Parts: sequence; C-alpha cells; structure tokens
Amino acid sequence: MSNTRRFFIQTCDVKPNDVNEEMHLVQKYLRRFGYLQQKCEDRRLDEPTEKALKLYQRNMSLKETGYLDKETVDVLNLPRCGLRDIPPSGEETSSSFVVRGCSYQAKFRTLTYAFINGTNDINGNSEQQAVRNAFATWQREIPIDFQEVGLANNPNFRIGWFSGSHGDNNPFDGIGNVLLNAFILLHVVV
Repeated sequence: MSNTRRFFIQTCDVKPNDVNEEMHLVQKYLRRFGYLQQKCEDRRLDEPTEKALKLYQRNMSLKETGYLDKETVDVLNLPRCGLRDIPPSGEETSSSFVVRGCSYQAKFRTLTYAFINGTNDINGNSEQQAVRNAFATWQREIPIDFQEVGLANNPNFRIGWFSGSHGDNNPFDGIGNVLLNAFILLHVVV
C-alpha cells in the first residue's frame, strides 16, 4: 500500500458553527458515504453537517459529539471500502441482495472464515492456503483481522469448491461457462 494518501484530515478540534478549510473534506466524505444528504454551508460545521457527523459517529461506535474531535478524525482517516454506509433518501431496492454499507469496520474487528471443502484439482491444500494468503494480505492493508475457525463456530464466511448442481440454485455449467459464484452474508448483531 502506498504511503501517499490522497485523503487525510489533520484538524482535530472543530466545534459547531466553526469554519475550517478541512471541513470541506469532511463534508465531501460524509456526502460520499451517505451521511450528509442535505444542503450545507461549505467549510462550516453547520447544523446539517453536525447531524451527519453525529450519525457517522453513532455508526462507527464513537462518542456522539457532533464535532470534529481526534477520535472521529482517526476513524475518518482509516482505509475503507467504497460502498455507501447509508443509501440515498427514499431509495429502495427490490433485489434479494441489499448492500448495507461498510459499518462492519465498527462492528467487527475480527471476521471469521471456515472451509467447507477443498478441490481435487489441486494437490494438497494449496487452494486453501491461497485463500489464507489473500486474507493475510487484506489484513495488512485494512483495520480488520481474519481468523480461520471450524464450521461449527458459525463463521462469517464459508468457503468451498463445487461443480455442477451444488445446492444453491446456481449450478456450474463446467468448462468455459459459469465457473464460480460467491454469496457473502454477514449477520450483524447489535
């Protein structure tokens, strides 16, 4: 990961109604991830920005101050996924798969995974080691740990290799057609 950051906030003490150059970045961030959906005064910690900041702080399990404090700045500066945490107002989806944003970072520090099976196409357990290596790479770059557990431990991710019809109504057609699918379900208990 590059040491050069394109987004970095240094200011750590902006109270309601204060004007600060870096508030423009904070407002842009809050808007990008769905927290700030109203008009606001650029560079001012105005009422809409304060409400958005409180919602962000609640979602990230921070103290809800409504101002830009050190703890909030530290979390704003963390690497994260690009998905919105909060959908646009009035947006509904009829899809069976609904993106719920990335508040997993605040809810989970450790995500667990287990292997259902391996594949006979690769000698030994090299396919499982490749997955372990991928999780280790992610773990070095993001503020989340990945831990392998047994299936009985109700892991966040179940990983397996299958062919043909394999019980999820999405059969694989074999060579040259559908080769894989992935379904990720995270059950968040709050």
